[in-house]
Amino acid sequence: MAPLDATYQGYRAGIWLKNQRAAARKAAEIEQRRAEGLAVESTAGASSEARREQLEDIDPSWCPAWPVEWQRCFHLVRLHLAAGHLLPTEPGAAVRQGEDLGRWAGHARRQQLPQ
Repeated sequence: MAPLDATYQGYRAGIWLKNQRAAARKAAEIEQRRAEGLAVESTAGASSEARREQLEDIDPSWCPAWPVEWQRCFHLVRLHLAAGHLLPTEPGAAVRQGEDLGRWAGHARRQQLPQ
């Protein structure tokens, strides 16, 4: 997953990808509303199915279903482990950038990943 500040040949690819993910989430919300029989006021800002399929052809995990907060903690845990530290198992055992990695790890172990 590209970080927000990622660039490619001078192009701000990280921001572009963030915008594509937001458009895909908007499309998913619209699809959910329609499936529930609810009105959809506007489809502005939602990506087309064709666009989402094109991006999935490049990388099937381009738009993860889990929330940004989850991704942030996952990334921080990866950095923590890469630095040679053990996976924190208790709340408060490791706090990085204001995120309690032990609490996140415990919660992640008890939960299924979003589908």
